[in-house]
Amino acid sequence: MDGAPKPRDIRESEVFQAQKSAIEPNVRRLDEALDGLIFFLARRPDIVDPIPGTSVRRLIIRMHPIDPRPRLRVWYRYDSNCVYLEGIERID
Repeated sequence: MDGAPKPRDIRESEVFQAQKSAIEPNVRRLDEALDGLIFFLARRPDIVDPIPGTSVRRLIIRMHPIDPRPRLRVWYRYDSNCVYLEGIERID
C-alpha cells in the first residue's frame, strides 16, 4: 500500500440529480464531464476552502476539455467517508 488515502464514496443529493437532469438531457454526456471531478473529489475534497460560515465548498469546471463554455459550478461537502454533491449549475 502506498499510503494514499482511501477514496471517499460519492453521493448525489436529490437536488443535485434534479439540477443535473435540467442542465443536460443527455445525462451520460454530463456524467462524462463530471467523471474527472468525481475522481478528484473522492481523493482530495479539501482542495478548496469552504464557503465562509458553512461546510459547503464550490468548484467551477468545464464541460468539455477544449471548449471553455459552458462551465459548471458544483457545490459539495464531505466527511471522512463520503463526498456529498449538493448542487450543480450551468454557467454560459
